[in-house]
Amino acid sequence: MLIDLHTHTYPKSDDSFVSVDDLIDRAKSLGLAGVCLTEPAAFWSAEEVTTLSRRHDFLVLSGSEINTDAGHILVFGLCQYVFGLHKPPFLRQMVNQSRGVMIAAIPTAAATCRTRERTRRPGPKCSTGPLRTIFF
Repeated sequence: MLIDLHTHTYPKSDDSFVSVDDLIDRAKSLGLAGVCLTEPAAFWSAEEVTTLSRRHDFLVLSGSEINTDAGHILVFGLCQYVFGLHKPPFLRQMVNQSRGVMIAAIPTAAATCRTRERTRRPGPKCSTGPLRTIFF
């Protein structure tokens, strides 16, 4: 079973121009068993995900991509953004309380800088210090 756990759709994400229906249709055509919608700092409700799953007869899950001080983290099990999730210890506490799961999407601040520099996106000057791991 192959499920894409890191997807973005428009209009919930500025990182995509693909509608959720087009994303699901494409995933089905590629033979995937499902997709997880992981919009940056946004959440799909259980009702929305259930409606999409039924409409497409396809597994659709909900997650989110949280931009933290240590990089981007995919989270599964949370249902809303609360202030402080950008701090990894607090994020981990909230995910643990919800019996959720965290996966490193872009695991270090240095990786985030490399991505931003490669795509020429604006942002603060990147540090040239050593890589910092998000696992603690």
